[in-house]
Amino acid sequence: MHKSTIVLLGVLVALVFGISGYYLGLKTGIDKKTSATASATATVTSTATITTKASATTSATADETANWKTYTNDTYGFSFKYPTTWNLNDDTGYIHLTDSAKTYQLEGSGMDPIVIGYAKDTFGASIDKYVAQGSGALKPLLQKATVTIGGKVAYVIKGITPPVDHNERVIFYNGIVINCSSNADNLSGQDPEGAITKIFDQILSTFQFTK
Repeated sequence: MHKSTIVLLGVLVALVFGISGYYLGLKTGIDKKTSATASATATVTSTATITTKASATTSATADETANWKTYTNDTYGFSFKYPTTWNLNDDTGYIHLTDSAKTYQLEGSGMDPIVIGYAKDTFGASIDKYVAQGSGALKPLLQKATVTIGGKVAYVIKGITPPVDHNERVIFYNGIVINCSSNADNLSGQDPEGAITKIFDQILSTFQFTK
């Protein structure tokens, strides 16, 4: 065979293999890209599913107070919800909340798990004057951080003035002062699962001010 013919055949063979290799490489790249895209889509779908489940759980928790009873004080302009299984006694200035299924005792006497006091503000909306009343024993218990209840600033008083353990939220609003107090820490031995604290927090979360 002529030498030039052999060279021409070699070039053609090389060209055929080169084109085949190019398309094989192109197909491999496309397959990898398709696989990566499918994997990313699966990851996004999985994340969205988890988020949806978390949202459903949050909604279920928020609905725990939906069927609770509502106390409204038209004179002082506030309301809140409390459990249907609890009793409420409004003793003109002090609202006593007790569990109808359980009685709590402290040193042989009955103690209300939660008490909410309300009165006209004689402190000029000053928490410093409030904690300084009487012997001023509450002053060291005033926390630096405040919380929000019903859209209003609430001061936190927490600590011990022997033998009482205080856990209070004080709100000044429209010429009145409201004190929400939990006795959970005083009754800790009788409330091992923290039911009082949970209900106290839930009651505070339902507070509304109408004036």
